[in-house]
Amino acid sequence: MSPRNAARRQAATAPQPAPRAVVPELPPIKVTIGRIEVRAVTGAPSTPRSTTSAAPRLSLDQYLRNRGGQR
Repeated sequence: MSPRNAARRQAATAPQPAPRAVVPELPPIKVTIGRIEVRAVTGAPSTPRSTTSAAPRLSLDQYLRNRGGQR
């Protein structure tokens, strides 16, 4: 038996893979998002703030003088 015949015989007796089932091709799925509207909801108008003037703020120099630690 020649090597060529041995290879043919081995190929003929080797287990063949099971045929795959044919799966029908599914149509592609397309997802689209339509128009989205966002509207602001306004609450009740807030009460107006009082316009009283606040006490003047201290500068750093004034703070250090009041503290007693001048630089």
